[in-house]
Amino acid sequence: MKFYKIMTDVGLRSKFAYATGFGSIDEKINCSVCGREWFKTLWYNEDNTFELVLSKENFSNFLGCVNYVLVSDDTKMVLTQEFLTGYHLVKASILSMDDLSPEQLRDLKINYTYSQLKKFAKNPPTYHKLFIDGKAELHEKAGVVLVEYCEHCGYKRYDIPGSPPFYMIGSPKFIKKESWDGSDFFHVKEFHTIYCSERFYEVYKKHNLTGLIFEEVEAI
Repeated sequence: MKFYKIMTDVGLRSKFAYATGFGSIDEKINCSVCGREWFKTLWYNEDNTFELVLSKENFSNFLGCVNYVLVSDDTKMVLTQEFLTGYHLVKASILSMDDLSPEQLRDLKINYTYSQLKKFAKNPPTYHKLFIDGKAELHEKAGVVLVEYCEHCGYKRYDIPGSPPFYMIGSPKFIKKESWDGSDFFHVKEFHTIYCSERFYEVYKKHNLTGLIFEEVEAI
């Protein structure tokens, strides 16, 4: 059995569409116990009301949006028909450019030029946010340890002592095989990286799906 880390693909020959959103989706935490001031992301709360717009070009089956992976409506059918496990979907709130409020339009204008704004879709297709339910654990070979933790506010920081930060080296690629719960999609507790089974990799290739890059990880 092989396992893979999943990353979204921007498209090299023909750029895939992308999503962008409005406003902040972080909760500021001031802990009276550990004294830390930090921001807790609400990206992964299913009930958040974060609204998105999509660029017009080349809508892929899987689409990246900051911390989300979005799944198209027809791809949702494929995942269901192939009986894949370890995930659930929540319909994304995707707006037409014609429906933006003045505040939202002003927010976009801060980050995009006029010509770029014309590339956002007025009739966007339906996409769903991908949430992962399956679980596994990192193998000890990954070297990841919990270096800071506050039980009161929930702050956690993982590190690999003596190595560069995770954002420079990517999430570790060593999975403890016996810890895998059998799901086709799964997380490890230290990261929101999406891992998948060989079964999903085969389904992706079988249906000629688009929008993802796979990197094989070592199961020990």
